[in-house]
Amino acid sequence: MSFDADTGAVLWQTRLGAPTHGYPITYTADGEQFVAVPTGMGVFRAMTAIISPEIHQPAGGQALYVFKLPSSDGR
Repeated sequence: MSFDADTGAVLWQTRLGAPTHGYPITYTADGEQFVAVPTGMGVFRAMTAIISPEIHQPAGGQALYVFKLPSSDGR
């Protein structure tokens, strides 16, 4: 989820294929801003499978999701 820092309103949300694992980072490339979110089961793989069986667990259990943030002009 992404929140507006001033109002707390939800700006954007999505469902990932696995739980977050580690810390998201933000970076810029060619003037665009991105957020990268590592996911995976780690040591919680078995527990997650029991508690949330609807979450697909990739064979390797790891993924990196990268999202491009809209620019200040809305693109």
